[in-house]
Amino acid sequence: MVVRRGIETFGGTGPSLVQGVVQTLAAIALSMTPGGSAPRITMESNLRTHGTDIVPLEHQGTLQRLHVEGGFGHGEDAAVPLC
Repeated sequence: MVVRRGIETFGGTGPSLVQGVVQTLAAIALSMTPGGSAPRITMESNLRTHGTDIVPLEHQGTLQRLHVEGGFGHGEDAAVPLC
């Protein structure tokens, strides 16, 4: 998977409908849950979150290669502004 313009979220934690069930989820920019897999994820910009205590990356699956050109960050601390 290639993401050309980065991923940026502004939310916090709240209810979300997942496969017909309401679950409490955080607005994580990139999340891979257990059982998920990808041979390669390339981010041509950065992963940024703005919500309180929301991390930009959650990884619990199988990933062979992750490349993030712009870096990771929270709020204005993110490495590179999104285009």
